[in-house]
Order: sequence, then structure tokens, then C-alpha cells
Amino acid sequence: MAIALTHLDLFAYIGTFSGAQFVIPRTSNVSAGAVPPFDPKTSYGGVLSDADSFNSKVRLLWMGAGTAELDMSESLRVNVEKLRAANIKVTQYHSPGTAHEWQTWRWCLNKFAPLLFQS
Repeated sequence: MAIALTHLDLFAYIGTFSGAQFVIPRTSNVSAGAVPPFDPKTSYGGVLSDADSFNSKVRLLWMGAGTAELDMSESLRVNVEKLRAANIKVTQYHSPGTAHEWQTWRWCLNKFAPLLFQS
């Protein structure tokens, strides 16, 4: 996400599988406030602050996580709500019963790949 969102001249299809959501897990030893909460207007250098511009450049923003990776799955749900409230087009997927593991990423890739490069 950090690379693709700062190079929209190179990436029009962006997918994240279990990651890049600015979340501090409840089980983390990282102090609260060390990572800023996700805000579409300011996160990633503000690239999401202008929905019309972003949506005209990005043909697919796809985000997935496994339902068994509780913090990441909840973060995905919350952050997608924030993106949609900011009028950013985004597709989300929750892989049923999988955690931060190969099965999650396999299902994410299976759902993401067919959407690439469609007109």
C-alpha cells in the first residue's frame, strides 16, 4: 500500500492481503499512539483525500483479511467503512475462518486476480 499509493502513475490495481491497515493489535507491545489511526484524508500522504482524483486513477482497490485474524479483520471492516464514507471505491473480502496464514492469502489471491485488468 505504501508503495502503490505513492506511485499512482504506475499502479492502477492495488490489493492488500492481511496488511497495511495502520492497526495496533490488542495483543501488541507497541504503545498506543505509536501508529496513527487510519484517516483517508491524511494517511498515505493524503492521496485518498480527493476521491474523484483517486477513483479516476485507481481501477481497483482491493483489501482482504481472514476472519480468524481478529484485529486485522476488524480493522479492515472499519477502514473500508472510512474509505466508503470518503467516497473511495474499494472492494473488501473476509476469508472465512482463516488467520494470518497462507490459506487467507490464497483465498484473497483467488478473489483478487480475476478482477485485474478488466475494462
